[in-house]
Amino acid sequence: MILSEQKQQRRNRLSIIKMLDTEGDEMALSEHIEEFSQRIVFCILNLILSTLLCFSNVKDIVKVFQAPAIGVKFLQFAPGEYFFASFKIALFSGILISSPIILYQVLLYLIPGLTKNERNIILPVSLGSGVLFFCGLLFSYFF
Repeated sequence: MILSEQKQQRRNRLSIIKMLDTEGDEMALSEHIEEFSQRIVFCILNLILSTLLCFSNVKDIVKVFQAPAIGVKFLQFAPGEYFFASFKIALFSGILISSPIILYQVLLYLIPGLTKNERNIILPVSLGSGVLFFCGLLFSYFF
């Protein structure tokens, strides 16, 4: 009689563990929306901070961009053109700096919904495309 009670308790524990495992894999719609909104807020804050950082150093960034254009004079035709050009340069530089973190957050959100085969494919593809993207940036700057 004691053995049968112990077996029953083990079965109950195993069924609870199985139930917890299946519940851990699936999320409710509200949990998905909450995770998505947290990741979006993190990405937007990261973009704003990197843009502000680039805006504070925009003169140095402009010098880097002007270095390959030897002998070309950059002109300002409107009163606010320098400010808007500086803002655009800071924004695009901020997007460039924060893009790896944003893509990482997108992958962290999508990976739990992918199958094992898709997960095995997406990591090398995303790493390879990132490396090729930055190689293209370097190539376009130097050549």
